[in-house]
Amino acid sequence: MIRAFRRRLKDRAIPRTNIKLEKLTAPGLVAEQRDYFIVTRYVAMVAVYIAGFGKDLYVSWALFAQGEIALGRLIALGLLSALFGFLGSFQVQLFGNPQFNLGSFVVNTITMFIIFFIIVAVIGALRQRDPIALLRGPLNEFQRDDLLALAIAVHKSLLHAIDSVGIDTKILRVKEQFSATRGRVI
Repeated sequence: MIRAFRRRLKDRAIPRTNIKLEKLTAPGLVAEQRDYFIVTRYVAMVAVYIAGFGKDLYVSWALFAQGEIALGRLIALGLLSALFGFLGSFQVQLFGNPQFNLGSFVVNTITMFIIFFIIVAVIGALRQRDPIALLRGPLNEFQRDDLLALAIAVHKSLLHAIDSVGIDTKILRVKEQFSATRGRVI
């Protein structure tokens, strides 16, 4: 079944797609490991699990999507850092007006960028288990189309592989409908 799936997926010749077998580990201290096929294309990743379960065959797959880092969000983080760096770069003299110090501005801006980036990373890691989640932009129409196309290609490849080993695919139950949204899709 595994060889049939890999062959069917490669026969589809999906451009710029990488297929590899990876050992994934569940969260926890004493965590179980399982072999998954990882199919990646740009912002999409499909994890496919094929294994025997007693006398039965168990097949599952999940589609994951992550938007690319949005340049506008990175620039906003930089501008906010520069603002705080600018405000912190004035040196107040005992008698006289505050004076701008360029060296302090550069050091303060870099320091503030690092601090803000750490805050963003902690929030992203806690909320979505992705340190740069808050810097990612939404998926565009082309990316959503590619996600859907990849999901259907993997699904059809699995059905053909199951059929090729003599299992009637008409008796299988499709768990969910196909869709293309941010985060875990299927």
